[in-house]
Amino acid sequence: MVYDARSDRVVLFGGTTPAGYTDETWTYDFSNNSWTLRGATGPAARGGHAVAYDSRAGVVVLFGGSTASGLSRTTWTYDVGTNTWTNQNPALRPGARSGHALAYDPRVDRMILFGGRNVTDLKGETYAYDLATNAWASRSPSNAPSSRMGHAMAYDAQADRVVLFGGLTAGGPDGGTWTYSFDSNVWTDMAPATAPRARWNHSMAYDARAGRVLLFGGLMDTGPTNETWTYDFETNAWTRLESIVGPRPRASAAMAYDERSDVALVFGGNGSAVLGDTWAYRFHAAQPPSAPRTLRASAGDAQVQLSWQLPVEDGYSRIMHYRVYRNGSLLVELGELLAHRDTGLANGVGYVYRVAAVNAVGEGPPSAEVTAFPASLRVTVSASPVIGDAPLTVHFTSAVFGGIGNRAYNWTFGEGNASALANPSHTYQTQGSYTATLVVTDGRGVEAGNATVVTVFQLLSARPTASPASGFLPLTVSFRAYVSGGVAPYVFLWGFGDGTTSAEPEPTHTYRVAGSYQVVVTIWDSRGRAVSETIRVGANEPPPRSAGSGIPLWPAFLVGVVVLAAIGVFWRRGWFRRILRHR
Repeated sequence: MVYDARSDRVVLFGGTTPAGYTDETWTYDFSNNSWTLRGATGPAARGGHAVAYDSRAGVVVLFGGSTASGLSRTTWTYDVGTNTWTNQNPALRPGARSGHALAYDPRVDRMILFGGRNVTDLKGETYAYDLATNAWASRSPSNAPSSRMGHAMAYDAQADRVVLFGGLTAGGPDGGTWTYSFDSNVWTDMAPATAPRARWNHSMAYDARAGRVLLFGGLMDTGPTNETWTYDFETNAWTRLESIVGPRPRASAAMAYDERSDVALVFGGNGSAVLGDTWAYRFHAAQPPSAPRTLRASAGDAQVQLSWQLPVEDGYSRIMHYRVYRNGSLLVELGELLAHRDTGLANGVGYVYRVAAVNAVGEGPPSAEVTAFPASLRVTVSASPVIGDAPLTVHFTSAVFGGIGNRAYNWTFGEGNASALANPSHTYQTQGSYTATLVVTDGRGVEAGNATVVTVFQLLSARPTASPASGFLPLTVSFRAYVSGGVAPYVFLWGFGDGTTSAEPEPTHTYRVAGSYQVVVTIWDSRGRAVSETIRVGANEPPPRSAGSGIPLWPAFLVGVVVLAAIGVFWRRGWFRRILRHR
């Protein structure tokens, strides 16, 4: 997805829908919040392609991607004004690939392409495309990022550099920041002190007014994220931007910066499902954050446990720490934590607390105050295991200190079930993150509690199918794997048993040599868990035919058998002798 400055429209092409690849071309007008289906005839339906906007020519440039017939290496341009796609068909061009990144350097009027994957491996090449001469050129810099796919790139106009972040390498998700200069043909590893966590299939765009590269979302080792970051080339610093309201976690979203409206736009992506929502983000000058929300105090034995939620507004600057005030005086200054335990208190005495958030600009207003009276009842809890695949049986253990009289236990496991045992076991059947909470009440009615978190994943499984599973040569077979469990999205690798492979989810393959083939499909989920399953395909030679006329031999054989049987009947009944006597 890119912003077309001439038409003041964002242009979106293709992608993956619940029904598969699409070839639709859409434009979005931020001023009236409307998408328009253009209906232009152009490239084949695809996903994993890359696009960038050529501001000199006023056209969108598209390269590569994954189609139903395989990986592509075509170069297309789209003119919004005439609603026309054109296949440029350059004589020299990069190899077919998907998962690569493309950015336009307007100062030298070149498209810069890096990375991607073909059928067999990841790529680490750097190419430049000149639309004026319709020519791709391999740049072959001496130093470059490692081969990767699912990375993102954006051109920083102030720095005159293409900025690259992240991607999936042979060693897993990467968190490196690189910049590329066309003039010197050099990639530089910026190695900033602070940076987003390693990820792939994230989105990036350049905010021209702020002079910053914006990054959103992506797939980390823990799953999809909805983090928003900015990168400042001048200070070589990444800054995380916090916001209470924003898109849900996702990967593979499309992102573009609308220069006229000064907003970054995000569309779609893949989270818990394929998404189709549209979001706008505007980078603002920083100010102090608003007050933390929902401050709570839970009293224990000579201590008070405090917890609170993020402010509604972070002031357009990352919250650096929180200040906790007790009885009007500063108690402690914390990092980015949302909880604090105040210890060494006197039981039976009331304590008044407030919390304020602090960002780079300064301290915001404090929260509403809460009062707590420490008591002698204290509870600790533990769980084993705390993470695993469903069905997951977890054993919970509690320890209670202090209190008077008999104790009553009330465990809630975070999905509707409960127990009155002190040390229960519970089996989680479905995937999710569950907070198991224990509240203990003593004989005076004093309550104390604690909680622990259990994370459950659905076991990754797959059932491959082949249609047809056998037949005569040449045999064309459609493959599909029904996947359940794990954490989407998934990566597929099919081995067809004849030395060829495919990374498509639902490939088609033609066997031209007779044999029984063991087809193996390996599937990875976003946590890196893998499962492999096999299926057999039989490819047989066609049945033989008689020489000459092409009539099968077996009908003639049957006729001969019938004639011999008739002669035998004639002989046994003496009909041949009667015929001879009459003659």
